[in-house]
Amino acid sequence: MLRPGSVTMFDEYVNEVFMPFIYSQLASVSRVDVVWDRYDAASIKFLARTKRGGPICGQVSASAPIPHNWHDFKRSDANKTALFSFLAEKMCMQAADTVQ
Repeated sequence: MLRPGSVTMFDEYVNEVFMPFIYSQLASVSRVDVVWDRYDAASIKFLARTKRGGPICGQVSASAPIPHNWHDFKRSDANKTALFSFLAEKMCMQAADTVQ
């Protein structure tokens, strides 16, 4: 997952980190597949992540601030699901704008 660097809001993350990375990859290929990871609740990985302790919970929206501890934020499956949904929605919106 790309680190947020100096951006402070999720909308900035999309526009200044995530989408520029996707576009840079498209410069040398004709297609980019974005794959989100998740762990099945019955998997060993999921159990190991659960035992590590409670990660911070945050809200993911365009105007929400990015948590200072990005690594801990990503440890929560709920946070990652919300982040991936947000990124996918923004990616589709930008793709639709590009086509029109």
